[in-house]
Amino acid sequence: MARRLGSSDEPPPVFQIDATRSVNVQVLVKTTSGYPVALRAELDLPGDSSYNEHRRVVVLALPDIPDAAAWFRAFLADVHAFNSDRVPQLPPTLATPQTWYTPAERRIAERISEINSEIEQLVRERESCESELHAAGVSADANQRRAIWDDGESLQAAVVDILRELGFDVREMDAFTPPGQPKREDLRLKHLDWADWEAIVEVKGYSNGTKTSDARQLREYRDRYIREEHRPPDLTLWIANPYRGQEPSSRPEPDANVHTAAETIDAVHVLATDLYRLWVLVVSDQVEPSVAADALRNATPGLWQL
Repeated sequence: MARRLGSSDEPPPVFQIDATRSVNVQVLVKTTSGYPVALRAELDLPGDSSYNEHRRVVVLALPDIPDAAAWFRAFLADVHAFNSDRVPQLPPTLATPQTWYTPAERRIAERISEINSEIEQLVRERESCESELHAAGVSADANQRRAIWDDGESLQAAVVDILRELGFDVREMDAFTPPGQPKREDLRLKHLDWADWEAIVEVKGYSNGTKTSDARQLREYRDRYIREEHRPPDLTLWIANPYRGQEPSSRPEPDANVHTAAETIDAVHVLATDLYRLWVLVVSDQVEPSVAADALRNATPGLWQL
């Protein structure tokens, strides 16, 4: 640097030193008049919003140079000695160390290269899985997971899909009710393994808690079934989605009034969120569909829990 600057037609820029901030200054290159052209300094910096205490740092001040890489390696070595927390490892002493590797170094470097390739592959695989997870989430929100958030026809459609995957034969009663006839329950269930077994199902979504007054409507559906079939249904399901606008994990549980209302009309009150979780157990092969169906068939009137 000294030779290059000495042969230049223009005088080099020089540095001024603030004695109030500088703790230890080493002039590396200076002009013939003694002005610093390149220097190393330790400075005391005041605290700021990021640092509440004073801190000492090491600074390398250089003019415009063509060989910055060599200077930078030397500066990193200096910082390593000054504060190893900032630079935990010494930089290589060679500009292209791989050219001068020993066989042991080359084996280790090749393994590092293999690991980097594996990391890149895993990153690509993770990105692909993240895309697939997003697509699966969109599909679930448009299908079975509607049982968590929706009401009306959308909720009923989600419940129908779930019940069919649990092994039930589901009949949507609106399609079998002639125009002008009184409305029937939403669904009727049969099962291939249970001869002559039949259940009636009413599906309700609620902005708040389950409306116990709806028990009267379920009683009417049940009484009409008894009049027409000359026997009570084998199961009456009241599938409810209360507090549907809230995060499902934080929704209040049905209270004793809901239990009493369901028990009085010989119905089983099932939360749509529990029905969804039962479906998850089945499609993930943790529970057999027949076991899940039996859990509903054998439920006693009142509140049902997964």
